[in-house]
Amino acid sequence: MQNRIRIKRIILSSEDKLLTNQFVIDYAPQLKKLLPKVQIGAGIDYNFTELTRHRFNPSGLDFITFSIHCQEHAFDNLSLYETKKVYTNVVKSAQNIYPKLPIYISPVTLRKRFNSYAIKPSDRILSNQ
Repeated sequence: MQNRIRIKRIILSSEDKLLTNQFVIDYAPQLKKLLPKVQIGAGIDYNFTELTRHRFNPSGLDFITFSIHCQEHAFDNLSLYETKKVYTNVVKSAQNIYPKLPIYISPVTLRKRFNSYAIKPSDRILSNQ
């Protein structure tokens, strides 16, 4: 067979939403029956703050995910460097919310990918910062 690809993990998400809708998460058990060797996760396609604000029932999931970037509040070199110290605490806090599941951070970026607080989806896309 050509181009054999083995999928290890799938992150469920909802189009134009930061949080994976609960009805999508509820399909995880059926998806796992079809793909028994694949881990299924869900969460927030933005930062940890939104994970704490928008909690969901993780039944049937194998992991929880959210993304991080180091330019939410400051952009100078020292602040960017110091931000890495908080990531351990952020993961521990996520584990307190969802104690039975591993926490995966994806993606990790240096700058904001989009403005999650924009009202119109077309305004979420960030131009050069």
